[in-house]
This record gives sequence, structure tokens and C-alpha cells, in this order.
Amino acid sequence: MSAAKPAAPGLLVACALALPLALAGCLGERGGDPSAAASASRAKASAGDAEDAEKNPKGSGLSKDFAKVRDDVPLPLTKLLHRPPPEVEAELGDPPGKGFARKSCVRFAPTRIFFECAYVSQDYADVTGTFKTVTIDYEDGVSSRVSYNGLPGEGPLTWQEALDIVGLELPNPPRTRHPDDGVTVWSWYNSAARLIYKGRQYRVEVSIVDDDRKRARVDVILNHPLTDAQKAKVLEVKAQRPGAGASAGAGEGAPLTPPSQMKRVGGAPTGE
Repeated sequence: MSAAKPAAPGLLVACALALPLALAGCLGERGGDPSAAASASRAKASAGDAEDAEKNPKGSGLSKDFAKVRDDVPLPLTKLLHRPPPEVEAELGDPPGKGFARKSCVRFAPTRIFFECAYVSQDYADVTGTFKTVTIDYEDGVSSRVSYNGLPGEGPLTWQEALDIVGLELPNPPRTRHPDDGVTVWSWYNSAARLIYKGRQYRVEVSIVDDDRKRARVDVILNHPLTDAQKAKVLEVKAQRPGAGASAGAGEGAPLTPPSQMKRVGGAPTGE
């Protein structure tokens, strides 16, 4: 197993701090927009998890045991989650492409809430050779989402095996849905995931397309209640079309609102 190379750790930190001044270009070689397909995929996943939150906000009937995060896997969450960029990038390889930056983050509490933050998303190579790539999202300079893309093995993939590959044990079964033909998504909102790491709550999602492990993914996503400072930065989302709402109630598959169409609640418009 080759050693991971630090990938210019100061770059992402500088980018996060510079977001208000240079949103589009602060990542340099890593800067750029994600593909439309990737954006649509995440939007559908987010809408489905928001629906989970509304249907079972208090986790009635679920196990009260907590999730377990294991270290006995090639690339454990403990090396990647809730860490600053230098520590994360020391565990991963060079980025295979450009990253993405914006000035807002999202929570489901249980409806979808946007707030101002310095957000950066970047794909990295996996030096352990276990996954196709690993995607890390940073929120105000700390990793808030880990996505393991492309899972090893052969044959049909179960959600139990997917979680085992990344060293995660959840106490409750997931909600299963099929947002598109050939797509299976298993999702756990906070109350089902029961995943608290370093004092923060996370939701979890496993997905696969056309039963192809190379197109499977495990997402562990920060979904902790907003702090008082974050509540002061909540953004009001304009409707995408007549009758569309800002919350998850817009329905499964509702698009995420771009930051340019948001404004600070009680403040001057932002990004307009």
C-alpha cells in the first residue's frame, strides 16, 4: 500500500476563507462546477432524505442504540470525518479533477434549511485502491461529508455489505426507494442512523445504479442542528416555479435552489 501524499493542504483552507471574495475561482486548479448529472443526483437524494425526516421526525419505534464507527477497514471514517483539510488530504491521493465551491450549506431539520457558510467539495483518489474516488465536502474549513464512490467486490450489493466496507454499523434498517429506473437508495435520517461522531449528528445514504458496484456510493453527511451563529445566517429560498416551496415538502426530486436565488432572512439579498 503506497503512502498518501499531502495535496497542498493550505489551498482548501485559503479557499474557504476567500469564498466571499472569489467564489468561482478560489480553488485554482481544483475550482469549477460539478456536472449537471451529479447535481441532479444529489438533489434527488436530498429531497428523499428530507421526506424521511418529515415522516419520522422523532424516530418512533426505532432502536435507541447508537451507531458504531470501526477502524478495521482500509479507509475509516475516523481519518476523514470532522477534520480540517490538511489532515484529510494527508490520507488521500491527488484530485482527479476540479472541485466546487459555494457560499451556502444545507441541513434537514426536518425541512430543508440553507444558511451562509464557506462550502467546498472535492474528489480525491483513494491511495488504498479500495474505492474509485472519495469525495469530501468541507463546511467552514471542516470536513462535513464523506462519499465513498465505487465499491469493491462482485455480485449483488446489499446495504449491509456497503456499510461494512466503510466500517459503519447502524442500529436500524433504512428506508428504501427507487427515484429513477435502475436506481436504489437506502437512507437513514438522524433518528434511524443514530450516528453521533465527535458530538455531531449525521445522516447516511447508500445508493447503487443498475446493480453496478462501480456506480455504488456510501455517503455520511453532517446533519447536526444549527448553532445560534448558523441560525443567524439562515437563507430564505425563492420558489423555483409557481407553487414550489423552499422546504422538502416540494416533493421528492425537487431541485436544490442555487445560491444565486437565496437571500438572508431579515437582511439584504445575497448573490443577486
